[in-house]
Amino acid sequence: MCRAVLQSNLQFQSHAALMKALNVLALPPTEEIQQGYYTDQATEKVVQFLELHKEPFDRVESETGVDRTIVASLLWIETLLGSTALKTYPTIDSLVSLAVFSDPSFRAWALPILEKEATIKIDAQEPRAKKLGLVQKKVESIPWDQRMTSIGEDWEKHTKAYFEIAHILKWDETFARSRRGSWAGAIGYSQFMPATLLPYVRKKSYQLWEWSDAIELTSKELAKKGFSMDIEKSLKAYNSPTWYRSTILKLHSKLLALQQTFAKR
Repeated sequence: MCRAVLQSNLQFQSHAALMKALNVLALPPTEEIQQGYYTDQATEKVVQFLELHKEPFDRVESETGVDRTIVASLLWIETLLGSTALKTYPTIDSLVSLAVFSDPSFRAWALPILEKEATIKIDAQEPRAKKLGLVQKKVESIPWDQRMTSIGEDWEKHTKAYFEIAHILKWDETFARSRRGSWAGAIGYSQFMPATLLPYVRKKSYQLWEWSDAIELTSKELAKKGFSMDIEKSLKAYNSPTWYRSTILKLHSKLLALQQTFAKR
């Protein structure tokens, strides 16, 4: 299936290339966006999710020791709990669009474009950076070739892992080709990159778009990343931005304060 999929109509996702290349320059989301994740309305949706999926949360929390309110908060921020309002991208296209940076001839063509886009991005966000008291990186200080070579090599691994996952889970070509996820190629409700997901599906045939399996996968990954020793460190290992784990912990705190509204028995 790997060859057949690669020979199908792949589309280069310039958005994926730019997002990954330029995330070294990214500023955190605005306070308004961050606060939107833990409004009273958002918190109520997560409470309802916890109530609806009490059985898998009971089982998985007992097995892993990972607090369900952390897992639910993470899944909310990653997917808005499956909301179709969240923009998604063709997974294979995204993976290959980043894997191609492992090719020297492609980098020779693409890097001048990326450097130009980086300059535009820095100029555009300079007023906000100043307001936040942040000093932005200089375009010339970024080792572009080294950075994009590393990204290409990593995404080659993710692309190969995706095909292995498709084989293990017995996806046909149509299903594998139609999967959508993040701009970077993360898949399933847990939003795992394929190379992170592969060791799990080698042991168990997870259904990546079933909430019970997403709850289990997310909990196991946080446990693996040291949740019992340091919650914040495990969240950083799951996804590194400071604002991301800070927002999860703020929503988690609100959920704990409201935990009498849902059963945790």
